Amino acid sequence: MRNHLILLFAICCTFSFYSQSQIKSGLLFQGGSGAIKAVMEPSYLESIISYDIHYKNSFSIGYRFQIKQAGASLFYNLDANLGMKSWQTTVSSLNPSNDPSNPYDNVLSREESTQFYLASLSATANYSIYKGLNAGVGFEPAFLIIHTGSNHNFFDMPLIVKLAYDLGPVELGINYKYGLFDLIKTDHIKSGKFRDLQISLFIPF
Repeated sequence: MRNHLILLFAICCTFSFYSQSQIKSGLLFQGGSGAIKAVMEPSYLESIISYDIHYKNSFSIGYRFQIKQAGASLFYNLDANLGMKSWQTTVSSLNPSNDPSNPYDNVLSREESTQFYLASLSATANYSIYKGLNAGVGFEPAFLIIHTGSNHNFFDMPLIVKLAYDLGPVELGINYKYGLFDLIKTDHIKSGKFRDLQISLFIPF
């Protein structure tokens, strides 16, 4: 009986919250670049001259639900996204020759491009600062569904810090996403975490 009363109370509270809430929904576009914090395997570093990991770009398209109670400064965003990350590894190593007096006469450079395709769900709590200006924090569990190149880990959960301005027909924002897990992990790369800086465009309808 007690559990039934608690459940009924929770349902009533939830219904009351949503009945007083304004819900906007629409398309969400995000794109940008950033950096990759990578650590190479020590044994691999001994066999090369240098390496460089370049984060080219990222892009996602999704759908957003924005939930806000009338007159409240605090509101919430719930997003479902499909996206892509593109990055490139450049490795320089010595090229052995057959000349015993000069066993290493030139340098070989090898490039490998990789694309990650991910599905993610994000949630942020946001606060209206002044007029249309708002700031928020949240998290974004992301799952790697398709990739090119070597084997990688399949899960990350970036922390999100965002600043946006509601222009009425659209909301324009900037997001910083701090990856917590090693989405990159290969035979040569011991760990690799993504740091994303993106522009976002929310189009409610």
